[in-house]
Amino acid sequence: LIVTEIITNSIKHAFKNGNNKIEFNLKKTNNFILLNVSDNGAGFNLKTDSKKSLGISIIKGLVKQLDGFLEIHSSKDGTSYSIKIPIQN
Repeated sequence: LIVTEIITNSIKHAFKNGNNKIEFNLKKTNNFILLNVSDNGAGFNLKTDSKKSLGISIIKGLVKQLDGFLEIHSSKDGTSYSIKIPIQN
């Protein structure tokens, strides 16, 4: 669900030209699952736009339900989401 919401946000808001790219990286460490998703879209203002965004709220809520940690970085060159989810034993 998290990845689907990130892709939906990229398609709806980030891509303005025809050279669109979304990259995924998923790996497991001893204690965490690490997910990185990035796009080369337009980016957005984290301080103002993310407070109004239902999509960002959904992503934050889903990560929180998994006791995870979320970092979002955005610039004119794209947006990246780094998610760290503890492995439940």
